[in-house]
Amino acid sequence: MVHTETFGEAKEVHLILVHGLGEHYRRHHRLIEKADKNGYKVHTFDWPGHGKSEGPQGHARIEGTMDIIDQLIEDIDGKPFLFG
Repeated sequence: MVHTETFGEAKEVHLILVHGLGEHYRRHHRLIEKADKNGYKVHTFDWPGHGKSEGPQGHARIEGTMDIIDQLIEDIDGKPFLFG
């Protein structure tokens, strides 16, 4: 199971934050806080095997990650910015 989080109030500008390999989204807490304060709703996740997501530690495939990002985009009302 992939761990996802959303930060910020219901706003019109959405940002999907994708962390790097070997990391987890919480390493970018300052960016998330600044984006929230500047009118962005931030959607993020931990790659499989990273942070709070299940899976073999450190193991991730780009194909699976694109499915996660596609699902986040489907769940957002509007066109998000992708950062990462």
